[in-house]
Amino acid sequence: MNESTFQILQIFASRTSLNLSQLEAILNRDLLEIAAPVAYLREQGYLKKVSYSVETGSDCSSDPISPTDMLRLTYEGRVALENEIKERKRFKYGEIRAWITAIIAVLAFIKSFFF
Repeated sequence: MNESTFQILQIFASRTSLNLSQLEAILNRDLLEIAAPVAYLREQGYLKKVSYSVETGSDCSSDPISPTDMLRLTYEGRVALENEIKERKRFKYGEIRAWITAIIAVLAFIKSFFF
């Protein structure tokens, strides 16, 4: 998951529903810049169109969206966001541990020359 999709999921997690115009204002980006990440999140099933089609009885999840169509985060989106947050924390912890180990090894190497 790249940074833009992660950021969009975080925004949707803190709000019940948003449309693309509102998301554009929150992110301070052009609508064309956020269209691709939102389309990807919809394909993955992480975002869902709020409207309901009376004619077909479906949730219109495959229909194209306009800037005024409301979107909401699905359960799968919440799970994906939680997993991504856990993965980022684990990665950060692993990086810190690796750098501390490297620093200790370098200090031990330098100390071996003098004592």
